[in-house]
Amino acid sequence: LSASPDLLAFSAVHVPWGVHPAAVDLDGNNLRLWPDAELGGWLRLSPDGRQLLRAIVDPLRGNPDIWVEDLARGTRVRVTTSRDFDVSPVWSTDGRRIAFRTGTVLKAHLALAAADGTGTQAVLPCPQLACEPTDWSPDGRLLAVNASGDVWAVSTETGAAPMPLLAESFVERD
Repeated sequence: LSASPDLLAFSAVHVPWGVHPAAVDLDGNNLRLWPDAELGGWLRLSPDGRQLLRAIVDPLRGNPDIWVEDLARGTRVRVTTSRDFDVSPVWSTDGRRIAFRTGTVLKAHLALAAADGTGTQAVLPCPQLACEPTDWSPDGRLLAVNASGDVWAVSTETGAAPMPLLAESFVERD
């Protein structure tokens, strides 16, 4: 589920493995259903509401890759093509970059990529074995990351060590 000031995008079944994404205006009109059943999820609307960021499972390789779809044109750009498990994408506040979890179950890391699929990806370490980015700071210098039941801040620029934001005896997320 993701929303912008003008649009609500959602999956017909529980995340992360929805089959038919759908979008509807906030007034309930202009329902759009994607025609093809796909394994995928992690729906995120761009800050301007014009693009949809999501992970789609490649049916031949069986692993998810990150895609950006232009909602007006109905075109897609594939951002990742690796055999890694690329999931949990989130937009930067300016909509030009995305962050996501990649790697394997036993060796995960974070990646930053241009939303248009160009250029090289930057790789950032996960603060713990399991991690997932959930949001960017307004200035784009930090990622909020869920990691092993805690919330961490990971620098997108300096290579500074990750810092725990919420690290109590309870499970904290998002």
